[in-house]
Amino acid sequence: MVSRLRKEKVLLGALLLAATVVLTGSCGPSTPPALAQVEAVFDVPREYRVLSSLPCAKGAGLVYVVSSEGDLHSFQPDVLQFRRIGQLSCLADSHSRPNSMAVDRSGTAWLSFHDGSLYRASIRDASCSRTSYEPSQHGFTRFGMAFASSGPALSEETLFVWGGLRSLHGYQRRPERQGIGLARIDTKALRLTPIGADGSRLSAQRAELTGTADGKLFGFFATHPATLAQIDPNSGATSMPRRLRSIRTGRAWAFSFWGGDFWFYWAPWGHTSHVSRLSEADGSVQRMMEDVGFLIVGAGVSTCAPTGRP
Repeated sequence: MVSRLRKEKVLLGALLLAATVVLTGSCGPSTPPALAQVEAVFDVPREYRVLSSLPCAKGAGLVYVVSSEGDLHSFQPDVLQFRRIGQLSCLADSHSRPNSMAVDRSGTAWLSFHDGSLYRASIRDASCSRTSYEPSQHGFTRFGMAFASSGPALSEETLFVWGGLRSLHGYQRRPERQGIGLARIDTKALRLTPIGADGSRLSAQRAELTGTADGKLFGFFATHPATLAQIDPNSGATSMPRRLRSIRTGRAWAFSFWGGDFWFYWAPWGHTSHVSRLSEADGSVQRMMEDVGFLIVGAGVSTCAPTGRP
C-alpha cells in the first residue's frame, strides 16, 4: 500500500513539473513570457493579434502611416493594401504639419510635428489632440520615433526618438542648438531624456526609427544612399550598417518592421511614396509599390505586430 501511494505521489509530481514547463518555459519560478516568445496569429477581420495577455488593442498589429496632408492610413503589408482612416482632427488647431509617428499597444498613434509639438491620435478614427509635451527639450525639435519593447520580461514599451543635424532644407545647424542621437520620452510625464550616440558618421544624421517585440531598435538614416542600422537602446550606439543602394530618402521617408521584414516608405523628388521591402530571410531589397498616391512622412507599428511571416 505504501509503495503504491509513493508511486502515485511521484506521478503527480511529474505531471505538475510538466505543466510548469509548458506554462513558464522552464523548471524554475513562474515568470511572464517574453514578447519574443509570443507567436502571431491571423484573425478576422484580417487583423493580426498575439497569443498573450499583453494589452494589445484591436488593430494594433497593423502598420499605420500619416501623409504630408495629415491623412491617417492603415497598411496591411502581406496584401500591399492601404486604407484611409481619415484626416487628423487636430490639424485645424495647428499651424504645423506631421513629421513622424509611432504607435503603442493601446492603439494610440503618437505624432511629432515640425514645430516639435507632440500629439496623440486614435488609429480607429484619426481623432487627435495635442499633449502638454514641451517642444525642443534638450534641443530635440524634429525627430524620428518608434516604440520598442523594454523591461526585464519585455512586457513594457518605451518611446524612443532620434534627432539629427540635417534640417528640412539640407543645411546643418550648430550641434548645441539641436538634439543629436537617441533619446526616450516618458509618455506619462512627457519628459525627454537624452541617451546618446556613438560618434559615428550616422550620429548626426536624421533618421526614422522602428522597434520590435523582442526589444530591438533600428534606424533608417538619411544618408546618400539611405542606410539601415541597428541602434543600442541603452547607449544610442549604431551597429551593422547596411547601405540601401536602391533607396533614396528624397522628399520624405518612413520605416516599419512587420512580419519579419523591414518596410521602407520613400519618395524621390517628383514622385509620391514608393514602398520597398528588405527580406530578413535572404537580405534582398525589392520595390513592392510605386507612387502610392500620397506622400508618407511617418509610419508607426506597435510591438504587438507579428515578428514572423504569417
